[in-house]
Amino acid sequence: MIVCYSKTGKTKVFAEELSKLTGMKLFELAEERPHKGFFGSFRGAWDAVRGKESKVKALPDLAGVKKIFVCSPIWAGSVAPAARYFMNHADLTGVEVSFLTTCGNPGGCRKYADDALAAFAASGKNGVPGAAYGFVTAGKKPVDRETIREQMRKMITDR
Repeated sequence: MIVCYSKTGKTKVFAEELSKLTGMKLFELAEERPHKGFFGSFRGAWDAVRGKESKVKALPDLAGVKKIFVCSPIWAGSVAPAARYFMNHADLTGVEVSFLTTCGNPGGCRKYADDALAAFAASGKNGVPGAAYGFVTAGKKPVDRETIREQMRKMITDR
């Protein structure tokens, strides 16, 4: 299963392409109190830095799920608070958990994905740490699905 949080829709494009490539079901997290506008973005980044959560409307049914990709944008060097809520409240017992993160920092995307995986591994959750993948998003430019699909083929499905 692919569990995705995406404020602007860019991370969702990556999750959708991952779903097409792997055949995994996609579940999109929706915040109860969305981080809207400039001040919402600022609050979200501040919450991310402090390791805070943002409650989501619903968690996916994980019955029978053996592998999950958590797709999240990176806000101020950390996964978005909605993704953190999922990680802290979902029953991930025995589930292999991998991360796919998106960010605007070409030098840091992979590091942030690795950090998210390491934090999960150290969290004491009963899930199994999987892999980490970081992808660069190009600021305000629209995402190119074909480029994303090709990057994923190389990084994820060819492993």
